[in-house]
Amino acid sequence: MKTHGMETNEYWVLIAKQLSRESTSEEDAALADWLALSPENRTIFEEVKRDWHAKQRERVPVSLQRGKAMVFERIEREQPNVPESCADTNVKWLGLSTYLKIAAAIVLMVVGVQGYRSMVGETTAPLMVSTNGKQHHPEKVVLPDGSTVWLNAGSTIRYADRFVGEVREVYLTGEAFFEVQRDEDKPFLVYTEGVTTRVLGTSFNIQAYPEAEAIEVTVSSGKVSVVDSTGVLGELSKNQQIAYHKHTGISMRQVVDATAANVWKEGKLVFDDQSLLAVAQRLERRYGVQITFAQASIKACPVTAQFDEQESLEKILYMICLVSNTKYEFQDEKQILISGQGCSISN
Repeated sequence: MKTHGMETNEYWVLIAKQLSRESTSEEDAALADWLALSPENRTIFEEVKRDWHAKQRERVPVSLQRGKAMVFERIEREQPNVPESCADTNVKWLGLSTYLKIAAAIVLMVVGVQGYRSMVGETTAPLMVSTNGKQHHPEKVVLPDGSTVWLNAGSTIRYADRFVGEVREVYLTGEAFFEVQRDEDKPFLVYTEGVTTRVLGTSFNIQAYPEAEAIEVTVSSGKVSVVDSTGVLGELSKNQQIAYHKHTGISMRQVVDATAANVWKEGKLVFDDQSLLAVAQRLERRYGVQITFAQASIKACPVTAQFDEQESLEKILYMICLVSNTKYEFQDEKQILISGQGCSISN
C-alpha cells in the first residue's frame, strides 16, 4: 500500500490510536498533516474508519488465543526474526517494537478496544448485557457502577456486566437519559453512530435514532465532552446541546432548556416545532404502529404540542392532524395513513 509522508508503521499507529481515542493532541495534529499530503492518504483513513465503525457495531468477539495469534502472525510477516519467547508475553502498548505496534494497530481495527484489552491480559471477559426500551413508558436500568439510565421507546443499550479496565463503556441506539456516578479514574463513554460522549460524572440526554438525521446530546448537570473520529466536537455544560449531523459531519451547538428535553422520562410527549415526519416516527416507536403518508409534501409540516402519558394514540393523532391540516385513518390495527392538504395550504 503506497502512502505519502510517513513510514507505513507510523500512520497505522496514529490511525489506530485516534480511532481508539487514545491519541494525544500532537498525534492528532501529525495525522491531520499526513492526511493533507495526498488523496491516497485520505482514502486509506476513510476506509479504515469505515471498517472500524462496522466492527464496533458488530461487536465481533475474539478469544484471547486467537487475538494473540493475529498479532504474532503479522509480526512474523513483517519481522521474521522475532524470538519465539515473545509470543508468551503480555503485549503492552508502551515499549512495543515498531512491528509490534503495526500488529497491535491492525488488531485494534479488527476487534475494537475491548477485544484488544482482553487480548493483552484480561483472560475472563465480561459478558455483554443488552436492554431494550419499552413502548409505552421509559425503562429504568441500573448499570454495574450504580449509574442510572432511562431508555426511551425503541431504544437499546449494550454494556458489560462489570466495568473492568480504564473506562466504563455503553453502546446506545435510540434515546436515553444518563445519571452517571462520578469516578475520576474511570471515564464513562457512550458510543453512538460515529460519536462518543465522554463524562466523569454528570447527567445528560442522548438522542441517536438510526433514522434521524442528527445525534443530539443535551446536558442537565456537570460537563460532557462530545467527540467523533476527527476530534472534539464540543465541551458542554448545563443547558447546552450539540447536534451532530451524521451525513455531513457538521455539528451545531446551542443553549436549550434541558428539563424540557428530558420530559419524556415522565412519559410525556413534547413536540416543539418538529416535522410531522419526526412526530410520526416517535409515535411509531411508542405505540408499535406504522404510519405512512399519502403525500410526501405534508411530512415537513411543523407540529408544536404536548401530551401526557395517559393520552390515547387516537387523541394524539386527532390533535396533530388538526394543527397540521391533515387527517388520519386506521387501515388496520397497526397501519395508519395520514393524508390531506397539509400546512402549505391555508384553511
